Amino acid sequence: MVYILNDWHDRASDALHPTKRHRPLASGAVSARAALLLALVAAAVVSMGLLQIVLGLSGLGAAAQVQRFAIFVSEEAVGQLTATESNYLGGGSVVNIDSRMTIRFLGSFVIESHQASFFRRAVLHEAEAEVRRDGRLREQCLTERAGSGYRVTRKGESPLVVPDRITWTVGQLYLHEPKGVRQVYSERLGQLCPVRPLGPGVYEVELPNGSRNRYSYLQGVCQRMETTTNLKDVRFERVR
Repeated sequence: MVYILNDWHDRASDALHPTKRHRPLASGAVSARAALLLALVAAAVVSMGLLQIVLGLSGLGAAAQVQRFAIFVSEEAVGQLTATESNYLGGGSVVNIDSRMTIRFLGSFVIESHQASFFRRAVLHEAEAEVRRDGRLREQCLTERAGSGYRVTRKGESPLVVPDRITWTVGQLYLHEPKGVRQVYSERLGQLCPVRPLGPGVYEVELPNGSRNRYSYLQGVCQRMETTTNLKDVRFERVR
């Protein structure tokens, strides 16, 4: 576009130049009006491309879905979890799960966790999960698409391969009811977990460590997640 405008502006002087006089505008092969129209079209195309990039990066075009949960351990409020899903142009989406808990047991310590899952056309392409205790990294799991499967790398362990295509993750359970879903991928543990319906709007997910998470939904929206960890009952209640 810039080159077109430059040639349009210099077309008179270029016509007298020994080599530049052969340029389309200087030689008359392209009219000045046609050149201006072409410049306008090019500007429009560039503007639309930039607009799509901006919209894609900012997540505009589809409102982000946010759900917040209060965390209880043995009926004591200890923190909060926030689940967010942002949709992007081109069929992409990102699911973020962030939580922070203050645990009082033989002292006091803070556990923070973060999970980010990137989807393209409803298929997981990359995920990252980490858990920190008092700011120090305790757990980390990276999941990357590799061919038809995934390469999974957990902190302090050898990489492993998940051969199946992943379309659902544990993080999504805080945002969507898993109707008809038979298994979900744990971003934190790097493994697939079976899903079992227990009744209308109630599902149980069995994790590789043997614990079971129970999710309850109302009109497709997660209301509660219950589990047992270290012999303590943990409950996530949706904040309305």
